[in-house]
Amino acid sequence: MIIKRTVKILGYFALLENARAALVQHPGLLDTLIKVINSDVSMTSRIDSIWMIANLAFTDSLRGEIAQHPCLISTLMCASYEKNKEISSETAAAFMNLSAATENRSLMANNSELVRILCFLVTEGGDARSRATGTLKNLASAPENRERLLSYDNAIILDALAHTAVDTTDDKAAFRASGALKNFVCSETAPFLCQHRVFFATLEKVINEEVKVKPKVVADSCLMLKGLSEGVSVRNIPLSSFNKVATLLVRLHRQLPSYDMLVAESLSHLVKTENNAIPLVAIPEFVNMIANLMMHKEAKIRETTTKVVLILSNPKANRGKIGTNHLILEGLKEQFSPRGRQNDDQSKLALQIVECLASERENLVEMGEQSGFLENIIAYARELNREYRSEILDLSSAIISTMKPTSEMLQNRNESYDSVDATHIDDRTHLVPTEPDIVSNPAASIVLRRKAELENTSAAMKPMLAQPKSKLGSFLKEKDDLDLAERDDKEIEEKEYVDEIEDSMSVAFTTA
Repeated sequence: MIIKRTVKILGYFALLENARAALVQHPGLLDTLIKVINSDVSMTSRIDSIWMIANLAFTDSLRGEIAQHPCLISTLMCASYEKNKEISSETAAAFMNLSAATENRSLMANNSELVRILCFLVTEGGDARSRATGTLKNLASAPENRERLLSYDNAIILDALAHTAVDTTDDKAAFRASGALKNFVCSETAPFLCQHRVFFATLEKVINEEVKVKPKVVADSCLMLKGLSEGVSVRNIPLSSFNKVATLLVRLHRQLPSYDMLVAESLSHLVKTENNAIPLVAIPEFVNMIANLMMHKEAKIRETTTKVVLILSNPKANRGKIGTNHLILEGLKEQFSPRGRQNDDQSKLALQIVECLASERENLVEMGEQSGFLENIIAYARELNREYRSEILDLSSAIISTMKPTSEMLQNRNESYDSVDATHIDDRTHLVPTEPDIVSNPAASIVLRRKAELENTSAAMKPMLAQPKSKLGSFLKEKDDLDLAERDDKEIEEKEYVDEIEDSMSVAFTTA
């Protein structure tokens, strides 16, 4: 009875912050509490002794001294094995308070038996569960502890925390469990976590809204997904696991639009590794997602995603999938609109993307067919200096070269030719339209009939042609020259063939 009352009184003193230091430093007090816990005295006295230790550990400056005391942690561990809810609850509280001190976290995480007890307590009900979960959260916050904790007993700690995080009956335990899982995520542990079945399945359930959890758990899950994106690539995890991470980002964008900024930042991490670009674009709905983010109402999201698209467009294998997507082209078109041009840096990024995509002819065709695309680019060119303007003019020429004239345009052109009085046309400057070349290559659709005379003209009298300044312009000029040379060769061959036929007909007529 005396021991019971004495322990109870001392326990109340331990609630006073100013009295805790004196109690801890009093010779023999902690040893006495350890003896009571290990004795066969009343259960109440043993529980109160553990409760007093938990109260003393509320003061941060005392936690290290208490944890270092001989046999104290081992005594609490032994008490945890007893099937008594009150003892389990108070020992879990003591562990949680002691783990709040940075200096104690490595000491406790290196104790495999303690980790096993904490995982056991997480599966228990009542306060012991939330307190043990809080202890694991504290231990996982120390970077040096993460890999060790995950290596214990096939990462049983992840199984315990994952099931607790989606438990809708205990919000406090769920919050601490999701916080603990979030602390485990870093670039070093990301490859392992992505391949842990229970951990990743829990993320999918939360983000797909398969379980109704609190917003705090949802927020932690989204941050975990972002953390995974910082540390995974096709080099350090299987392609199937990598695709799951990227697919979950697509679902997050679809299910929870309020996290679009987090999705854009996660994408910027994923594309930092060059080998990730091609697998990302191959994922269903991925290109549509980045197109939607390019047209987001928030400027920061648009800017971040535009940088992502530029990186994804670098591999030649991706350009066809990106450049033929109408939503992507619509997003690029918006970058050249009056609103988009307010951010000049972003418009220049969009220009780089278009230049990259323009290397594929099929993309040029889609750009020409995209309503308003060419008009916005030309309008943007008017606001730039000569250096960038030449690039855009070359791009415009490349797009126009793939555009087929409408039937109305062809009819108007034919009518204009019919209305011209041939007697007023100077034969030296007459231009002969060639119908097939208008469709295939407008830049070479007209030729001078008196080309021979022009070739005989001295070099000083020949007109000087402006040399294109950009690489794309040089490419287009070479292409036009080659097309023109091929067509001239064809005309010469046809003329020789006609002359041959006329000669043979002349001989036949003479013989007759």
